[in-house]
Amino acid sequence: TMSEDGKSPKPEAMSDDDNEDRRRSRSPLRSPEDERRTRKSKSRSPVRSPEDDRRKKIASRSRSRSGGGKRGAKSRSRSRSPMADRSRSPARDEATATESMTVGDADAAFVLGRGGSTKMKIARVSGARLDLQDRDGRLDIFGTSLARSRAKDYVGYVLTQRTGPVFINTTDKRDDLSIVNVPEDCVGYVMGRGGTVLRSMEEEWGTLMFFAKTKDEAGDAKEGEILAIFGSRRGRRGAELKVMSAVEHKHPGYFLDGDNLRDKLDQPGDNEGDAFDYDTFPFQGDEFSYALGARGTTRKKLAAAAGCILEYIGQVAVIAGGKRERRQGRDYLEWLLKQRQGHLYADIKGRDDVLEIEAPRSSIGYVTGHKGEGLRGIEAETRTFCFTNAPKEGGEVSGSTETILVFGDDEDDRRRAKRIIEDRIEQSQRNDRGGGRGRSSDRYDDRGRGRSPDRGGYGGGGGRGRSPPRGGGGARSDICYDFQKGRCNRETCKFSHDDGRGGGGGDRGGYGGGGRDDRDRSPRRDDRRDDRYDDRRDDRRDDRRDDRRDDRRDDRGYGGGGGRRDDSRERDRGRY
Repeated sequence: TMSEDGKSPKPEAMSDDDNEDRRRSRSPLRSPEDERRTRKSKSRSPVRSPEDDRRKKIASRSRSRSGGGKRGAKSRSRSRSPMADRSRSPARDEATATESMTVGDADAAFVLGRGGSTKMKIARVSGARLDLQDRDGRLDIFGTSLARSRAKDYVGYVLTQRTGPVFINTTDKRDDLSIVNVPEDCVGYVMGRGGTVLRSMEEEWGTLMFFAKTKDEAGDAKEGEILAIFGSRRGRRGAELKVMSAVEHKHPGYFLDGDNLRDKLDQPGDNEGDAFDYDTFPFQGDEFSYALGARGTTRKKLAAAAGCILEYIGQVAVIAGGKRERRQGRDYLEWLLKQRQGHLYADIKGRDDVLEIEAPRSSIGYVTGHKGEGLRGIEAETRTFCFTNAPKEGGEVSGSTETILVFGDDEDDRRRAKRIIEDRIEQSQRNDRGGGRGRSSDRYDDRGRGRSPDRGGYGGGGGRGRSPPRGGGGARSDICYDFQKGRCNRETCKFSHDDGRGGGGGDRGGYGGGGRDDRDRSPRRDDRRDDRYDDRRDDRRDDRRDDRRDDRRDDRGYGGGGGRRDDSRERDRGRY
């Protein structure tokens, strides 16, 4: 308040108690020493590393999944919303749907097969997943409605084979079934012992195959059996052609009429408008055996490289697949047959299934190998078809390089084959420069190589030896290397057991000539050699004594009649 004279009053003096209360109500003043201690304590707090953060996240995630405690259950119930259930597509629900079948103990073992082979085969052909519950006697089938329906049918066919023949109604059109008529005298040949041949066809083409009976429109069983093939269109066509090839081999003329098929191949899925079809290629003369190869290796190689189905029915090749695959299969087969006539020129203009590799002429032999075995191994490993391209007709060989062509339907396979060939070319070049393991300039000419470093290295061939040669002179090739090392244990050695002095020229860098050094032979080795010679001498001396004793016994005429000589002893004595 203002005083009467208009001036503000002076503040009253505060007592000591009031000053003490005021000091207590205020925050205490911090000295510089306190600030320094505070900063030091903060600096000592641990720093969290990224690894600590990761561990903390994993721990929190595991706590949320464990569901322990009321808080975890509450958070779990909040995370599940109706929108999450609605987000699941019907296709996903259909793919995870389940159907069950009741099977007995004997039926369960039959469906399972040896090592689960039958169950896996049914699952592969149908596209469903099968789970056999042994304790409950239940077979659970997972998959789409179509896959589950097919799996149930296949299981029913397999179980019916235990009790009798399988009947199939051919009037019902199925897009997963192909039928092949097999004559009665070829059923056992197609089946094989214990069904091994049929099982191998199933494994190769991913199909389910068995012999069955058919019914007519009235429901009566027909005479004879048919071979039912279940699976995809490509698998069914491959298995069908393989069965036709076996039947034609056993029963010539059953499927062929000259160079053509008697009946056109027409199975479900052939006329879908996607260019899946087949072509025929008749062989002339002995072309069949050349195109087949040992155990069908050449045929399989061409089919793998072209990506087509290739089977030989009699003297006719059937090529099945898409348009591109069939064109590649025909071209590869024609080029293969032209190789028998000599060099082959292939026009690769406009083709997208080939890679070119320029190789030095001196490395071609190293890449192809003996009789082409090296190139055949690359083809089998990479599923390609490779050969050297000759000059065009009328052209002359020029330059120091040749072209290697790598054909294949898959680009990755072609690139892998190219890398292998380029590595071999590089290795051949290193060997030619003397960097290889003792090879000369000509990889096939190793006549100048000696048998040991002691005899002058590898002679005049130009390649470096395994160790520096010693001495000089002309190299000898009739000295036993094992004898020089003291470990020749042969009774009759075709090499000479002497010191073998002499040698030949060295390599380009010139370790010089060879020749045996002046090292003394080991007395222990000499003792062993003398013992062997003494044993042989004693054996021959004993043999001569036995022969003389036998001769005297025969002359004395034991057994009456002036003595009968043994023919076997006479023949043995004739050897000496």
